[in-house]
Amino acid sequence: MADNLRGRHFSTALSRCTVMKYVAFILMAMIGVPLMIHYGSRSAKVRENLVTALILLTAVGGPTKMNFVSFEHYRGPDRGFEVTLTDLIVVSLCYILKTKYPRALVMAPYNTVWLAILYFIVICSIVPAPLKLMAMFSIWKYLRMAMLYWCMVNIFRIGTSTLAAWRGFLYSGVFVSFMALKEKFINHVYRVPGPFDHSNTVPLYLNLLMPCLLIWGLCDKRLSEKQATACVITAFAIILSIVFTYSRAGLMFSIEAMVMTILAANVRMPSRRVRRVTIVLVIASLIAGAAVAPSVIERMNSAPESSEEARQEFNKAAMAMLSNNPLGIGINNFPEVLTINHDYNKFMDVMSSEDEAGVCHEIYLLTAAELGWPGIIVFLIIILTFALRTLKGALKEKSLECMLLFGLFFGFCCLWSSGFLEWVFRITPVMSMYVITTGFAMALVDRGNMRKASPVSQPRTAVRLEEAAV
Repeated sequence: MADNLRGRHFSTALSRCTVMKYVAFILMAMIGVPLMIHYGSRSAKVRENLVTALILLTAVGGPTKMNFVSFEHYRGPDRGFEVTLTDLIVVSLCYILKTKYPRALVMAPYNTVWLAILYFIVICSIVPAPLKLMAMFSIWKYLRMAMLYWCMVNIFRIGTSTLAAWRGFLYSGVFVSFMALKEKFINHVYRVPGPFDHSNTVPLYLNLLMPCLLIWGLCDKRLSEKQATACVITAFAIILSIVFTYSRAGLMFSIEAMVMTILAANVRMPSRRVRRVTIVLVIASLIAGAAVAPSVIERMNSAPESSEEARQEFNKAAMAMLSNNPLGIGINNFPEVLTINHDYNKFMDVMSSEDEAGVCHEIYLLTAAELGWPGIIVFLIIILTFALRTLKGALKEKSLECMLLFGLFFGFCCLWSSGFLEWVFRITPVMSMYVITTGFAMALVDRGNMRKASPVSQPRTAVRLEEAAV
């Protein structure tokens, strides 16, 4: 059965991969990367623009990625050896950092040891995996994420302006919100997916960046009135976009994140702008809430019970896999094992008519089933330590960087709370945005620690770049 499955997926994937797209990516790698390295090595402004593009491209999706040896119809999160334009920018920036700033880099950023342990567990999980090629897809993806994390930490440690991240977050929020609202009001799509494959991806992606955008709009005195207003409007558009996905949990978490962000700004950095924007947002939220309430209530009342039943069936199967396989069944192999093994697909009733099984909806149970007890324990240690270090950094002082850490922390809370209901963290746009925000957070914490430890010896480059970027 597995052999037939592989053959069917491979032939379908080949029919969709055009020669022109392969050629475009090869040319981009051969010509674009050297050009980015050449100009990025000579100009701080070019490096900032590359960081902005790196972030924005995570939202664009399909046109910016290429799957080599692709299995498009596989139900797992990873379906090929994926390469994106974000990866090409990361390679360029990593080369620039290593050659231009070798002494300013931290070669092993925060949590590198735990991340290496998790990666070792992921590699070892290929042993029990029935479809080893599928496991290799994820192994390749996690290597790309490691490079992205290293790049984000170090690019901001050397003094790159935080406004490079601001532009990336703003453009990403504008793009995804525009796509979602266009689908709602022009195309009349019921549950808008935005630029992604599924509507459930929208809240997890946008909730990571929305609190930070709101912080910039409320607290960043470097921004003009128009720029600050753009941040606030985009944050509000993000919440409206999430409303029209009709993801009940996503909407709840986004509203909670917005409220917590506004409260943090009013308590930690009160100002006339903060008070004025708070009043405007409260009034706008009440008006918008009254307008969309009927459709949201209808969605909540009409949500099919089969959806929750299917979720519970997947969870039971995942717990059975963990019980029978304490070291896991192999990364990215949950759908295959659930499809071919009666010990687990016996739990499937609602989804029993499907030829191929899907993925467990809870990210924690999915991780436990595929990586076993060692994998889920290390995974939890990593996400908790990242979140706690971010919160600790946010509480140190009343400054813009600490307020941004509050925003990043609220985004992490949204993502990991959604993890009890969704596995969407494994999708490349969401995982990439999480790695970007995590690397950004760790860089901000490091910058604060370095400034506090040795304020006189701080690189003047950081100050110059921040001032020049305004």
